[in-house]
Amino acid sequence: MSMILTELVRGPAAWKGHELACQASWIYRLSPQALEDIDAALRKVQRERRPMEAIRSVDFPLPSLTDDLLKIADELERGRGFVQIKGLPVERYTEEELKLLYWGIASYLGIAVSQNAQGHLIGGVRDLNLDIR
Repeated sequence: MSMILTELVRGPAAWKGHELACQASWIYRLSPQALEDIDAALRKVQRERRPMEAIRSVDFPLPSLTDDLLKIADELERGRGFVQIKGLPVERYTEEELKLLYWGIASYLGIAVSQNAQGHLIGGVRDLNLDIR
């Protein structure tokens, strides 16, 4: 049974898009060191041939990002409920590598749950340039 909110939402989770449009506090940009750590962690899990679902944060070391990811996790849980992470050069990676990267980063943010009735833990999102008007 789903919960229905009966009280006004207050605090940082009570935001409006037009208010956020003129600020960047919800955007986190990956540093060059973070990108190096991400590449190193990817190579590590690839060498170990660890299945994606078995990867935990201890298996995907991100020393320059760990503190920031803990802050991001707190923002997701107790803050506005979202953060946009920018700067990952996705064109450098295959789709399988990207799944490992996303999973590894997300392992610092919480526990994965299925995203649909089929039990998929990661869902693909693509811009198909469709005009839906």
